[in-house]
Amino acid sequence: MKEFSRNRRLGELLQRELSALISHDMESPPGMLLTLSGVEVAPDLSVARVFVTFIPDELSQRQAWLLRLNRAAGHWRGELGRLLHLKRIPKLQFVYDSSVEQGARLSQVINQALASDKRERDKDGA
Repeated sequence: MKEFSRNRRLGELLQRELSALISHDMESPPGMLLTLSGVEVAPDLSVARVFVTFIPDELSQRQAWLLRLNRAAGHWRGELGRLLHLKRIPKLQFVYDSSVEQGARLSQVINQALASDKRERDKDGA
């Protein structure tokens, strides 16, 4: 349990510090929002998967931004090492967080089912 808590705390710290570094170092196009939605640190602290979302979320922009983020990962790892004074900074891997997209799809399915159910009840009650 202790190791899980340590990894979670490290992930939260990395997310906070990376957000500041990225917003300082990278300029996004007007109207675009890049969000770090979470960081999962491997049990051995060797790798940290940094989950990102984009608004608006267009596939071509998403791929281009993931490429830019992963190319700069080594630089930010070095910056984190200087800022955090930890013995070991995990290798950073930026990945797209599809949970927001999946949540929106699930919400849409639920809303459609509720609307269909309401239509059936209205038809039966009429």
